[in-house]
Amino acid sequence: MGGWRAMWHGVLLPVVLIGCLHGSEAGMSPLIVKQVLESTTSQYPPFLAALIERDVADGRLLSSQGAFDFQSMLKVFSNRTGFYQSTTAEAGFEQFLGIWGATVYGGYRFTDGTLPDYYYQQRTNEGGTPALGIKLPLLQDGSIDSRRAAIFKAQLDRQLTEPIIHRQHLDFTRAALLAYFNWLSAGHKLLAYERMLQVAMDRRDAIQTQIEKGLAAPVRNLENEQMVASRTIDVTMAQRAFEAASIALSLFYRDTSEEPIRPGREQVPESLPSCEFAAQLTIDAATVAAMASRPEIRIYDLEFAKLDVDASLYKKQTPPQAQHLPVR
Repeated sequence: MGGWRAMWHGVLLPVVLIGCLHGSEAGMSPLIVKQVLESTTSQYPPFLAALIERDVADGRLLSSQGAFDFQSMLKVFSNRTGFYQSTTAEAGFEQFLGIWGATVYGGYRFTDGTLPDYYYQQRTNEGGTPALGIKLPLLQDGSIDSRRAAIFKAQLDRQLTEPIIHRQHLDFTRAALLAYFNWLSAGHKLLAYERMLQVAMDRRDAIQTQIEKGLAAPVRNLENEQMVASRTIDVTMAQRAFEAASIALSLFYRDTSEEPIRPGREQVPESLPSCEFAAQLTIDAATVAAMASRPEIRIYDLEFAKLDVDASLYKKQTPPQAQHLPVR
């Protein structure tokens, strides 16, 4: 039950707290929830680092698509020592078509000089030997091969970055909302303790006036001094709690240079934001809305799709290898 409750709060808390955005924006609050969330999305370093995964996935996809690039080569070998002196020049190209794993290749080889008998395959006519052919997989690598599998998986990895970023955005949003409302609560507690301290100090002045006029005994002031001291301690502790909450909120609330901003007490809204959306949302509706928007299901679907690509590739590795069908 403990694990389910933790997941329950992790799923529903962002849905419930985000409903307070509209209520916060309605007032003339110096610092509203929307400002904190916008700063988290645009300036929070861990979230910006998560966005880099898109560029990394794009780079991997572009690299895998290099299998379709036109490839050419030029080689020259020369041997001018010993009895067998020869020169061999060779040029060629290869183009992967991707249609049933077919690859078109061609080239030209020219040899000049004397080659040993065991190099008979490299000998050419006086004018050289051209070659043109197509490599076509008959059984193995027909519908899919390692090159196309790499492209399919790279495409799935690119799609996978979106739900991963979405999941991190939910986590950071939840943490930012908790930090904001903790700061807001600490600010209002500080204001409340300061008002209570002011009431005790005003009462102390009133009692002192009564004592000076002989309307009250001096002992009455002793009890009130104890109350003033107690509430002074409460104010000091509330100030420290507010400073700690400001530091925690500054992790998410940053300027354009990504430097943390510690909001002061003057930025505390005068009233707490209303959460009409959260109040109207039932548990069943919140569960359906949260589960429908969770990125984990999308992550699982894409991971299963990658496994399907691997399974198809491995099945195609069992038949015989591709054969060359030269055309001259």
